[in-house]
Amino acid sequence: MTKKEKERNNFSSFANLFFGHEIDFEQPNPPLPDIVFNIEGKRTGCEITTIFRDNEPGVRPSFLKKNESIQDSICKSIEKWLTQNIPIFLQIHICYYNRLISDSRIVKLTGQIISLIESNISEIILEEHNHLMINSREVLPNELNYLSIYYSPSFNRTIVSRTGASCIPNLERERIITNIRHKEKKLEKYRELLDSYWLLLIIHNYIFSSDFDLRENEYNNIESIFDKILIYSKRDQKIVTIK
Repeated sequence: MTKKEKERNNFSSFANLFFGHEIDFEQPNPPLPDIVFNIEGKRTGCEITTIFRDNEPGVRPSFLKKNESIQDSICKSIEKWLTQNIPIFLQIHICYYNRLISDSRIVKLTGQIISLIESNISEIILEEHNHLMINSREVLPNELNYLSIYYSPSFNRTIVSRTGASCIPNLERERIITNIRHKEKKLEKYRELLDSYWLLLIIHNYIFSSDFDLRENEYNNIESIFDKILIYSKRDQKIVTIK
C-alpha cells in the first residue's frame, strides 16, 4: 500500500467517526498538505502523521517500525511456503523479540521457522481443534519469544502473522509535542495557500510500534499554529481533540 493509499484509508476512517458520514476530500501534491477538504466554507488542509514509540520525527526513523516490516516479510514468506507445501490449513502466530534482524539473517531465519513448524505439525489430530505452543529456548531461534500453531477443521486458508507484546505504553505529552513541532515546520511552506489547518495524529492498533494508551488529561494547553489537532486511536475507535 502506498503512502497516499494509507493516508486515504486513515482519513476516510477518521472522517466517518468524526463527522458521522463520508466527506469529499482531495490528496494534492506537495507543498500542499496530505488532505484538503471544505468545511464551514473554509478550504482546510490536514496533515496526517503516525506516532511511533521510538522515532524522532525528521531526525531518526523508528527502529521498531523497520523491524516489524522485516518480521511481516518473513511471515508472508512462511505463509506462502506452507500454502504451497502443507496440505492442511493452519493459523500461526509468531512472537518476535524486539531485536534487529539483519538482511543476511532473513533467509536462514525463515528456513528455521519453517523447519520448526514442520517438525511439530505431525502432532496435529485432523478431526479436532489443536493448539501447539512452542516456547522452549532449546528449539526456538534467538529472534523468537514463542510460536503458536492453531488447527481447526473449519479453517479455509493458512495465515501466518506476528503477535506483539501485551504491555501497551502510555502516550506521553512530550511525544505528542515532538510530532506537532515537526509538522509545524512543514506548515510554514503553505500557510498562506489555505484557510484552515488541521493535524491528525494516528495511533495504529495493528502496529506494535504505534500502539499506545491515551492519557487525555495530560494533553491540555498544547500551543500550536495548527487550528485543530486531533489524535485518532484506530484500536479504540476514539478521537481526542487536543486543540
